[in-house]
Amino acid sequence: MPVSIIIPIYNEADYLVTQINRLTRFLNSRMGLTYEIILIENGSHDETYEVASSYAKSHSYIHVLSLKLPSYGQAIKQGILLARYHSIVQFDIDFIDTGFFIDALRLLSQADIVVGSKLHPQAFDKRPFLRIFITRVVHFIIRKYLGYRGTDTHGIKAYKRSVVRNLLPRVMSIHHFFDTEMLLFAQRLGYSILEIPVHSSELRATRFPFRIRFFQAIRELFLLCQRKELFINRPQISFHADDCGNSLSGDRVIGQLVKNNILNSTSVLVNGDHIMHFSARRFLKNIRIHLHVNLVEGIPVSLPKSIPTLVNRHGRFFSFPLFVMRMFLGLIDVKDVRREIESQIHRLKKLGLSLGGIDSHQHIHALSPISEIVDHIARLNAVPYKRKYSQVLAITFRAKVMFTLLKVVAVSSYFISYRKFGFPSSWGGPKDGRNLMFMSWEAFLPIREIRHLSTITLIVHPGLGIDRDEESLYDFR
Repeated sequence: MPVSIIIPIYNEADYLVTQINRLTRFLNSRMGLTYEIILIENGSHDETYEVASSYAKSHSYIHVLSLKLPSYGQAIKQGILLARYHSIVQFDIDFIDTGFFIDALRLLSQADIVVGSKLHPQAFDKRPFLRIFITRVVHFIIRKYLGYRGTDTHGIKAYKRSVVRNLLPRVMSIHHFFDTEMLLFAQRLGYSILEIPVHSSELRATRFPFRIRFFQAIRELFLLCQRKELFINRPQISFHADDCGNSLSGDRVIGQLVKNNILNSTSVLVNGDHIMHFSARRFLKNIRIHLHVNLVEGIPVSLPKSIPTLVNRHGRFFSFPLFVMRMFLGLIDVKDVRREIESQIHRLKKLGLSLGGIDSHQHIHALSPISEIVDHIARLNAVPYKRKYSQVLAITFRAKVMFTLLKVVAVSSYFISYRKFGFPSSWGGPKDGRNLMFMSWEAFLPIREIRHLSTITLIVHPGLGIDRDEESLYDFR
């Protein structure tokens, strides 16, 4: 496996040749290994660049680059950009671990990045106490505040060139936290990171004065914490769109989201004004389809005279407030409800769409007896999914108010229907790992509050509030 080895060097004239000779002896002992060594001198005050250049003239596998100012991060970045081979190993000149080299190249077949950790439980760190203490404090902050799941971010590493080059444009640190920020982004973007323990010791005193290094580190750590939202672990987000078929503008957004592989599923209003136009599009076949049960808007699928308790004298559904009021007064016939829902399922299938789930327009199945009727029909039709309100998260104040109001109405409907306290069936059952969030309630995505979740489905309504702008959905991804 060809490999590029990058080593930043700063004021290393005394140790450079000895360490490079040691490394090349090891590399030459690996039969058939193709390699290059890239030395990046950055702002040295001694003869480091001259020594490195002189050595490179008689060794074609060594390349030397010089930067005007001391910058560990820029040195690493330039080394990555110069690397010719797919596998890259990053060493410090005072920390060349041949055992790590062997293990890391083997593990790159399983991971995108391999980190040599000084803080691994099986690592052995013989550096001075002050350096060990500072390392542990800094990485405690990185783990607890920035959400890094590993034990160490600074030091020797191996990575795939394609992966690390994708990370470079995102990294703003130029000094000692460069590779820390790179690993935070790698974790955020889902790249696989493995750690292996290393044995570390101090070959020579650090080349940077403690005072300068300390203030550089504090400044970069502060800037990293300011950019915390970029690094925290976000849940796996999927999107579900309600109200498919309800408006032409909303349907155009839904269609674009499907084409761009952003939308995972959608709920269809089979009595919507545009459903015949929308259902003809081929991309609806590529996502999961739910029936969006509608009893509170528009014209029913059934003949109005066959469901007289659900429609007004114009043959249209009552609005949600009027429907609830009539239901509380006992003016809604459950047979009419069942007949209309069955008609909507029949129309969905007639449109050539498979029934993958059931939910409802304006949350009407959150109420009894609609909830129990939907459950019964779903069982008869072997519907794999029904929207459960036990899975709904309400984070912002506005969402909590909306959810509480719906809960109050739901409990009231259950009491009026069955003369006992409880929740409709759509509020029961385990969460089974699903988490739902109505973006029309939230108005923005509260990432901090949901970062502990593994998955979440954002329910959007193209044409309403935050859902109006298709670009906002791309941003969530």
